[in-house]
Amino acid sequence: MRSALAKAGLVAVTAAGAIALVVAVVPRWLTGMEIFEVHGIRLAGARFLTVEDALGSLALPPGASVWDDPDPWLEPLLRHPLVVDVEVERNLPDSLVLHVTETQPIALVPMPTLDPVDAGGRRLPIDPSVHRLDLPLLRADAATSETADSGRVRLLARELDRLGEADPSFVAELSELAWGGGGDVVARWGDAGLAIYFRPPLRAARLRRAMAVLGDATHRFPDRPPRAVDLRFQEQVVIRF
Repeated sequence: MRSALAKAGLVAVTAAGAIALVVAVVPRWLTGMEIFEVHGIRLAGARFLTVEDALGSLALPPGASVWDDPDPWLEPLLRHPLVVDVEVERNLPDSLVLHVTETQPIALVPMPTLDPVDAGGRRLPIDPSVHRLDLPLLRADAATSETADSGRVRLLARELDRLGEADPSFVAELSELAWGGGGDVVARWGDAGLAIYFRPPLRAARLRRAMAVLGDATHRFPDRPPRAVDLRFQEQVVIRF
């Protein structure tokens, strides 16, 4: 019985080894066949990245096969500011599908035209006139326009991203984050553009308490809508009418 089991195990191991060898060798053998040359590339999951931009960044050599290792010619595409990751799907016999994970714009910065930026404050090559972007504004300086790689824009973008993770519903009502004097930040919130003053980082617990106090003040004084919430004083929430 043991001998039979040993033989069965040997056969299974041999078969598995043969399959692994075929999987490793066959694509290399197929690479040279003309029928498998790449003649079509399609993007999936991309909203902002165009096929033209993707192909322009793709280091696809002439005569490339769908069986080739895609990593070398994906490297330039992965450096594109709109691309976070790419997975390749073979659509036999001669086309590829690039499943793209895109960088998401988080805000618009007036420079002086509205330029989208990501969570790190980096400018993204997205045309707001083509894509409708319902995003808050980041104002690095109330008096002058600054480039998207400025330290203030990066700080505001990171703060906005952090607030979005802590309280998405709060950020959904934000229309603007602006740099104030002395390191303060002014947020414009809600339809009325309520001003919220704080010094970053604004913690989630502090924000929840501020919203609770604001709700109470609105309930107590329905005829006097608050104009500002000041969170710059430690452990205090100051409502201004």
